[in-house]
Amino acid sequence: MQRTTLAVAVVLVAFAGIGGLAAADGSAAQSDVVTIELSVSTPDGEPVGNAQAVIEWDGGSTTATTTSNGRTFADVPPDADIEITLTHDQYVKNEPHEVQGVSSNQVVETTMHPAATGEIEVVDADGPVEGATVRLRKQGQSAVAARGSTNADGVFTSGEVETGTYHVSVKQPGYYDASQTVDLEGASNATVQLEEGDVTIDLFVQDATEGGPGPLSADVNITRDGQRVVSATTNDQGRRSVVLDVNRNFDVVVSRQGYLQHSTSLRTGESDEQATFNITRTPSISLAAGNERVVVGETLRVEVTDEYDRPVEGATVLVGGEEAGQTDADGVAHVEISTEGEVDVVAEYDGRSTDPAPVTGVPPSEDGDGDSSDGADDGDGDASDGTDDAESDGGEDEDDGDDGGTGDGSPGFGVVAALVGTLAGIAALARRR
Repeated sequence: MQRTTLAVAVVLVAFAGIGGLAAADGSAAQSDVVTIELSVSTPDGEPVGNAQAVIEWDGGSTTATTTSNGRTFADVPPDADIEITLTHDQYVKNEPHEVQGVSSNQVVETTMHPAATGEIEVVDADGPVEGATVRLRKQGQSAVAARGSTNADGVFTSGEVETGTYHVSVKQPGYYDASQTVDLEGASNATVQLEEGDVTIDLFVQDATEGGPGPLSADVNITRDGQRVVSATTNDQGRRSVVLDVNRNFDVVVSRQGYLQHSTSLRTGESDEQATFNITRTPSISLAAGNERVVVGETLRVEVTDEYDRPVEGATVLVGGEEAGQTDADGVAHVEISTEGEVDVVAEYDGRSTDPAPVTGVPPSEDGDGDSSDGADDGDGDASDGTDDAESDGGEDEDDGDDGGTGDGSPGFGVVAALVGTLAGIAALARRR
């Protein structure tokens, strides 16, 4: 009997333990969610039954439907930020209802409004405007309640929105923006008038690169949908004014010889403005050789610059197609001329090459002997010329022998004797006195 009582006690204790574990597990599961109450009513405080609610949070969602008293319950994660979207066949809520950090048994109250639709007609001086963008935003709300484009009849019809006062804005390229206030209740309509317009755009083209020329004369081609609108050329100060439609997108291509073609877009507003286009020179490199003739075995100084005459560091210099050196930070390299005759010197950098610079390699012996040979030729020539001149002069002296010449080119003695006799006569006269 005692054994039976003990066994029953053990079984009861075991069941009690299992029950306790089940309760503990149930409490843990229950703590994963909290229950909130949603209350939906009209602006007049009337409950809205049969409202469909989609409740969303990060990583999950649930749905609920209000009863005739406008209330319903939903289980959501504790402290979750939730967003409630409501739909109804007679009432509308333009924006979702948001709640931050929900807690257990929290009552969330929100309002739905009677449904309304808006029919907006857009016209200009010539009639309906197709393709105009229409937006409706209720006063006091930040989000757009309805948006769309006008049809061929110039009409945009919204879906169901809350009854109330709306700001209607209309945009169409080539027209000034238009807006007005409209009261929507039930099926409402309104007409918005658009006005065409244009603006003056001051085109300004420049090369703003450091060391660049600044303002430039360039060709500016402006198109829309592939059709040319304006072709203009800026002056030497880089400026030119053109007239374009308001509120429209244009494609612009700026070109100038020696420069990369610059393609961009231009959006006009509703006031005059300046459009600046920066263009840059076509990337290139140039090589300048220090000499046209170099003695074989000597080095040649070359300098490599870019399209803005800036030094190019790391350019490879080739002599006769063979790599001979690289430029330093100053764009300078010294390369050896190792062959006789003309050879092309070229530089390469970043996929670009310079025009070849022809340089002639001169043999050292030819250069030294050439000068000596030339000098020898000149010496022989001068000596020969001197001999010829002397013989020629001698001949002329013989011809002039009557003047007292000696025949060998020396002054004649007859002239000297005559001079001495004259001086002696003068001296005798002086003594007689």
